[in-house]
Amino acid sequence: MLPDWKDRGIVAGGCVIAILIPVPVINILIVYALYQRLRADRPYVDHQLRQNVNFQISIQVYLAGAFILLFALPFLPGLFFPGSLDWLRIPLGLGMIGTSVLLLFIWFTIFTAALIFAVSGRWFQYPFSLQWLK
Repeated sequence: MLPDWKDRGIVAGGCVIAILIPVPVINILIVYALYQRLRADRPYVDHQLRQNVNFQISIQVYLAGAFILLFALPFLPGLFFPGSLDWLRIPLGLGMIGTSVLLLFIWFTIFTAALIFAVSGRWFQYPFSLQWLK
């Protein structure tokens, strides 16, 4: 049985918020507030918005790790092998920038797919998602 259009609209709104508001804490809090307010007696909304918040928190943790590596990894060769591997700083830094861009591309691709699934009323399990909310 497909969820009604109101539930689909709520879940689609959570996906649109995640896509259009690029500020990490704000979009997570808005979708979490939607989740807390509208999850009662709506299993589709409960599951999908919980998955949405879990994925947003997970991808922010992944991005934070990438940015830590972005700043730390180029300096590590100089710590262990002074002067010998300085030429690695630029490729390692650019590789981490590429990783960050890849994570952002994954963010938009997955939320676009989730939006399509939400409008069609199908259940969607976000990939790469750690379960922060049970």
